Amino acid sequence: MNAMTLIVEDDGGALGLYKYALKDEAVYARDIQEAYMMYAQYKPNVIIVDFNLKGETSLDFIQYVKADNANAKIFMVTAYPVDIALKYLKSPVDHIYLKPITMQLMKSLAHA
Repeated sequence: MNAMTLIVEDDGGALGLYKYALKDEAVYARDIQEAYMMYAQYKPNVIIVDFNLKGETSLDFIQYVKADNANAKIFMVTAYPVDIALKYLKSPVDHIYLKPITMQLMKSLAHA
């Protein structure tokens, strides 16, 4: 199965909003290990990923995806100020958004 979007989010409240907004239009991961498994299984073309996941950053995962599929669209969502996120960002993402993001934006990104 080739899912359109992979959502990687460890915050239960935020993940619940994604699931409410996108329902079965996406697959979901709560941590980096699950993100790797879901990516391998579904090979999504769009990924919405939190910057900080249970004490880890998503940077290695982003680099892995871009190495596997340079055309994948990756949108980072973070509660960190953008200047701090950019300081740590060592891999390409299509855009960085500050939390909280609206349901309308979630849907728009998922269909990018």
